[in-house]
Amino acid sequence: MGNALRCAASYRTVVVVVALSLLAPAGVAPVRASGTVRAWGNNSDGQALVPAGLNDAVSVGGGGLHSVALRASGKVMAWGWNVLGETNVPAGLEGVTAIAANYGYTLALRGDGTVAGWGSGPAINLPAGLQGIVSLAAGYDHAVGLRADGTLVSWGNAPSSSLALTGVVAVAAGRGHSLALLEDGTVLAWGMISPGN
Repeated sequence: MGNALRCAASYRTVVVVVALSLLAPAGVAPVRASGTVRAWGNNSDGQALVPAGLNDAVSVGGGGLHSVALRASGKVMAWGWNVLGETNVPAGLEGVTAIAANYGYTLALRGDGTVAGWGSGPAINLPAGLQGIVSLAAGYDHAVGLRADGTLVSWGNAPSSSLALTGVVAVAAGRGHSLALLEDGTVLAWGMISPGN
């Protein structure tokens, strides 16, 4: 089909980004080719109540009880539960190329390779001098950034790893664990070992 399908999962919300309008399972918020977002599923905290005027989304993410969208303009819009400040997008935040969210916080990757974080929890305590990031992932209480050279940086309550990873092309993070996709197609995982991780 040629349609890229990317998925971000969180506690109560699953968000899927699609290049074209497709049928999707319950609890999914696809971004349509027109830039509009459709959401359904659990809406206990307004996370599936897409704000009026959001018609230029290029990416969406789910943060458990909040949702976030990256607009074509490089600005970010967030909605839903805001007890921890996770939907309080910093004033003047522009030039964003990617977003990631999880319980209680949101991260934004700027085009210059720097990261902004807001909300609450250990993952918003960004490492000093964090730059050169090309992709990021938000775990429950940690985050992982992929550098342009194929190496990783983690922060927050990041699971420890004795792996000296290089050649990484994509990252993901969950509750107490992280994953890396290598150039050769190998997937490596580290962190908490428990059922489902």
